[in-house]
Amino acid sequence: MELNDSLKIEIADHINHPNSPAASKTSRNYGLSVRRAKMVRDYLMENKINSTRIEYRGYWNYEMRYPSATTAKQQAANRRVRIKIKG
Repeated sequence: MELNDSLKIEIADHINHPNSPAASKTSRNYGLSVRRAKMVRDYLMENKINSTRIEYRGYWNYEMRYPSATTAKQQAANRRVRIKIKG
């Protein structure tokens, strides 16, 4: 982002919660997902990346790679922060 001033991103945090319905936006775990994404945004801002170039969003268990995860490896893959290039 330092090399490309026009680059914008979305920071997307995902939590592992297999075999569960989609989280309510008022749930504690959904809030955790949002706060973790915000922490990444705050880090970038502390390192002189303009906030107008950064969106952040918590996805909680909306987009798990393994919705029925049974192994530790699958569960770890569900817990992630993803950076999406917006343009």
